[in-house]
Amino acid sequence: NNSSIAASSFVTFIRPLILSENRTYTKFETRSGKPNSRGKSQSVLGISPTRAGVLAFNDAIRDLLKAAKVVTRERAHKTLNNLYWTMAEKREPQNYKAGLYLNFHKATKHVKKGETLKVRAVIAGRIIATRGLSRVVAISKKQAACFNVFEKTQVQVGKGDRLLLQQSMKSDAGRLFSFKSVFKANEIVTVKRHDLRGRIVLDDGRVLPHDYQQFAHGWALTTSRAQGRQTDSAVVAAARMTREGFYVAASRGKESLSVFTPNQAKLAESVAVRSDRMAAVELAREIESKGAVTESKQATHSLGAGRNA
Repeated sequence: NNSSIAASSFVTFIRPLILSENRTYTKFETRSGKPNSRGKSQSVLGISPTRAGVLAFNDAIRDLLKAAKVVTRERAHKTLNNLYWTMAEKREPQNYKAGLYLNFHKATKHVKKGETLKVRAVIAGRIIATRGLSRVVAISKKQAACFNVFEKTQVQVGKGDRLLLQQSMKSDAGRLFSFKSVFKANEIVTVKRHDLRGRIVLDDGRVLPHDYQQFAHGWALTTSRAQGRQTDSAVVAAARMTREGFYVAASRGKESLSVFTPNQAKLAESVAVRSDRMAAVELAREIESKGAVTESKQATHSLGAGRNA
């Protein structure tokens, strides 16, 4: 399902992205060919280990694609952005505010699987949310495992864009008779155009309904999202990665791989460490840092006490 563009064109986009837009990055490995082994344009996928990295990667790629007229005729679409709260965060009522959205991936007594509710208030430790204009539901912290928390945002989508679908849904939008389109979470699709009602029409003829609001740009993915996918050419951008994460990213490209990093030695050092050991090292550094801060505060306090004396 990966949309594809010519590998030579993508390299033209990616080199300015890494070498000019972000001068801290330098290329240390690249192998690429123009057509793939089947004689067709290479499919290309960008990969970064963090969500923040993927957002920046997608934005930079799209800026270059728009300048080259590969992505055109943009329109703004309302979407729901997953905040990726932990279970502990979801169980704290004080974290919620009016305007957030709850999407239920597991049914409860009063909410069906797949429904999305809007948070209106928090009263006596319970989240008050609505579906539509009149239906009111009170949600307790015991139901935190049944939903994820989202915020409303906007995404610019143009002809030629690549999107990552993040919600499974069946819809008859744009279909004749009783046939329904099926949209699967983690599916990558290509935008063909917008219809007269402003809906997104995909290159395979499916139409995203207005209430489908969980999608993001799909030119680049996180390592976890990329796992299990295959593409002709993989482009990895990272400062640090675990051994396991780097293996997943580097093995996505069947025919070519490009890796960009601000520091080759540091990336190589991080890749040499297993993820469990890396977590321990990072924790030790954090504890050491906090200890240094605590010692500094204590020394400052003692100095102040000495002066007061």
